[in-house]
Amino acid sequence: MYKKDRNYSTQCSNIHPEWITGISDRSASFSIIVHKRKEGNWEIRPVFEIFVNSKYKEVLNYINTYFKVGSIYILKKNNSIIYRINKLKDLNDVVIPHFRKYLLLSKKRIIFDMWVECIEIINKKEHKDEKGFYKLLSLYANIGRGLSKKVAKDFPNLIPVSKPVYIKPNKDLSEYWMSGYFCIYCNFNVDANPHGFGQSLYNRIVPSFNFSRNIEELPLMECIANYFNASLKIRSNGSRVDVNIYGLDKAKLVLNLFNTFPLFSIKYKEFIKWSEIVNKLISISNIPKTNKLSLDFYIPTLYKLINELNDIRNSNKT
Repeated sequence: MYKKDRNYSTQCSNIHPEWITGISDRSASFSIIVHKRKEGNWEIRPVFEIFVNSKYKEVLNYINTYFKVGSIYILKKNNSIIYRINKLKDLNDVVIPHFRKYLLLSKKRIIFDMWVECIEIINKKEHKDEKGFYKLLSLYANIGRGLSKKVAKDFPNLIPVSKPVYIKPNKDLSEYWMSGYFCIYCNFNVDANPHGFGQSLYNRIVPSFNFSRNIEELPLMECIANYFNASLKIRSNGSRVDVNIYGLDKAKLVLNLFNTFPLFSIKYKEFIKWSEIVNKLISISNIPKTNKLSLDFYIPTLYKLINELNDIRNSNKT
């Protein structure tokens, strides 16, 4: 299924702990593997994983360098890679202390707490008796994809624990966290209409930054939208929420954020090209709107940059 990759080199030694939590909030999984052996007894293995497209391999390299435990694996079939920590000692000594100090802000915080409770049961060896084993399974039923078919078949009357309701995070967003959260999944766009809405260049070329999440992450999306003074939109089917930071003034906030707290991934190339366009638009904004001739002079340059941005985006698609 996969092979271990031992060819990653350390490229970034200054990763902030909140960056680790940010990318984990977006891309990590805290799971419990429950497997029935041939002998009839059950094997319980807690796992921490981050799964990404192979184009983002340097991201996992940074995480591996930070934690100093775990391994990176290359998936042969779907052009993906996984960073995995599955040794109980490493989970107890490294992973759990990190996320207790640098709190998760997404719904994963709830999953993490239940996952830790499972590990505490394993640490105390309570899973070796019937009562402790059932308690662990009742937690496992609400972690990740829930009960496997085999476990559900053997324990048809198992009652999952009640999962707490996810509410708005009670702490401010760290810019380091934001850098980690957006280092893979976000879009730097420029809406370009050659005919425009009227004759103004300012309406013809408009930068934006947007992202989307499952509706269950709505409280966190509200926090991020508030940070950028932006609006969010729930899709008509109610499944997802979209945040769109639109317009030059709000693009300046995005520009300042990622200039100061860089995206440690190939997304940074996309941001750099987008920032060229935004900076060009900022310079143009000083030209009086009545001076249409001077404004039109910049249009070929802007469209060239937009095409270059689109080329970078296409190459970065996962």
